[in-house]
Amino acid sequence: ATGLSNPTRASRHLVEQYHEVAFHLPYSTTVRALVREATDVNKEAPLLICSFGFIADKYAHPPANFMRAAKKHLGDYTLVVIDHPTSAPFILDNKQPSWGGIEEGWILTEIAKQLQERYHPSSTHLIGVSMGGLGAIHAAYRGEGIIDSVLAFSPVTDPNVVMGRVFRALGSEALYGKR
Repeated sequence: ATGLSNPTRASRHLVEQYHEVAFHLPYSTTVRALVREATDVNKEAPLLICSFGFIADKYAHPPANFMRAAKKHLGDYTLVVIDHPTSAPFILDNKQPSWGGIEEGWILTEIAKQLQERYHPSSTHLIGVSMGGLGAIHAAYRGEGIIDSVLAFSPVTDPNVVMGRVFRALGSEALYGKR
């Protein structure tokens, strides 16, 4: 769904308000994202992590619309936009194919932990669309005590049919639990 909605692209000016970061997670996993820090460094601002689905990179339609709306309407939050240009960088960085909510939920939870250590937010929230929506749902139950709220738009509703379940069999039990 998000992969087909990407003809509208974000302007470079909009993206330049964020700085690029790479999160280095357990199991040699690297995830790229954009971060816009809260402006008031003296208070513990809320943290909002957004994942807009498979191949929704930082210039895609859903993140671009969100960044425009956040700039105009959202208060002083630390905002994180996960950059999913394609699965290729994830596979090259991590040597593991990974699509789907189980892995996405783990990724979002691990990123939230790192951001909480750095920013000490007053609360942590997730917004997810499509694959990111399913990931946000998985992070909600995986991240008890870490994630305060989740908003999922058009998530995959049957986790038994997502590609991540197929690829999960390729991973180790230490990462995903017993098969």
